[in-house]
Amino acid sequence: MKYILSFFIAAATLCRFAGTGLCAAENRLINIRAALPVFSPAKSSFTLKYTPLQNLSLYAGNISFGGLWGSFSSSAPASPQPLKKAERSSDVFYTSYADKGLFPLYAAADASFADIKMSCFIGVEKSAAAEKVFPSSLADYSVCAGAALLLPFTIGIRTKDFPRYIQCTWTSAWKRSFIDYNRPESWFLQRPPFAPFYADTLIQHLFVCGGQSSFSLQASCTANPYGMPSYSAQFDAAQKFGYFSYNALAFFCTRDYLNQNGSFENERIKVFINPQLRLSFRKAIVQSVHAGISAGIWYDDKTTNAQKTSAKNPDASDAWKSSVKALVKINAAPAEAEFGASLAPLNLLHSACTEQTVLTPECSVRFKGRKTGDTAFSWNAGIEGTLYPARKKVLSGVKAESGCTGTFTVMQKINCTASAAGQLNCTMPKNREGAAFSGSVKFKLALKRAAEKRNVRAMRIRPGLNAYTEFIFKNSGLDKIKGDIVLKLSL
Repeated sequence: MKYILSFFIAAATLCRFAGTGLCAAENRLINIRAALPVFSPAKSSFTLKYTPLQNLSLYAGNISFGGLWGSFSSSAPASPQPLKKAERSSDVFYTSYADKGLFPLYAAADASFADIKMSCFIGVEKSAAAEKVFPSSLADYSVCAGAALLLPFTIGIRTKDFPRYIQCTWTSAWKRSFIDYNRPESWFLQRPPFAPFYADTLIQHLFVCGGQSSFSLQASCTANPYGMPSYSAQFDAAQKFGYFSYNALAFFCTRDYLNQNGSFENERIKVFINPQLRLSFRKAIVQSVHAGISAGIWYDDKTTNAQKTSAKNPDASDAWKSSVKALVKINAAPAEAEFGASLAPLNLLHSACTEQTVLTPECSVRFKGRKTGDTAFSWNAGIEGTLYPARKKVLSGVKAESGCTGTFTVMQKINCTASAAGQLNCTMPKNREGAAFSGSVKFKLALKRAAEKRNVRAMRIRPGLNAYTEFIFKNSGLDKIKGDIVLKLSL
């Protein structure tokens, strides 16, 4: 214990007397970030950012790619949340720092000129099968590359029913990765095995926004290990009518569509609608009420493949599934409450509720204190239940969680964020005898140098410290303890 306390004291002293503010570091020509976990050195990361020009950035090391790049790993979009934002950002791809470990390693470049954005990268990846092999060989590593181009343009329309100008953004992205066959753990093979190969995927994305309306169209083409290429298409639409708004989503892909992460896309057809209602009140205790419903249907190809290898051979309509989720958010500052429920999966083509259908009611409350200077406090609590309507169970499980977060300044130049969260799960077996309990308690602490208002040009180290400890409990008591201390340095 005394060694841990000594480490925290030394890190706080380093944060106090070394480094400059975040703003000063981000505006520099060279920015270096490094993260070193004390108990898991294999998860260390290093990133170098070099900005020779204002519109040009060069990266090297551990990098994260967001936005449109995520469609290469999973082509099917996630089901929209009931309170999803009605607009989709036109900035569909971006590059940022990452703390994922030593691999993969990338070298990337981002450039922009006259609102035209370009991005490209090349990296070295390690296959998932070789992660636990030590020492590793050169055969365990593969090269991946990608490039993207964003081109904005404006269309003028002379019509009274439409806005004068419509903002459009066209994006083209390409990625090449090495894909190996992931052998399943089951006895039956849903798909025939294939030889490892380099797969190319091309994605075209069009975003159109005008007034209170916006929609996007995305199409992709990827290599297929069984012969002909595979295709996918996605359509998103959003519309606002005063207090009312809605989102619509439609997705389709051909059979045996292979993602860049080596997994086949099972949700080949997906359609969702999301109507929302937002009400605002002036000079009232309740400031706003936001309600939304997300309902949709999708086709699960994994269920179809399982039917072919199953001896029971159930009805083919079981592959069509649906879900409904509703959520109401009430804001009465400084408190915020949410009430919702979800019912999934449903089979509307055969019988609404199946043996796998789960009804999940939930309720949560959040309190956010007023920020006084550099001090802020927030507290949240929630409870969630699990019911199986078809199994005639009144209650199958309960999940309760709560947490608090505080931000304050110590020694005048160190920002400290401390949080504590707890979770309790109660699962009731079929015989309703002897409920199973499990839970966890997690503590987090983050220290970093406070940002200075003046611009300091001297290059100094800006340190940071992140630490967390998690205690996991079960019926018998303490099960295991997880935790780590991460020291971060930036230039």
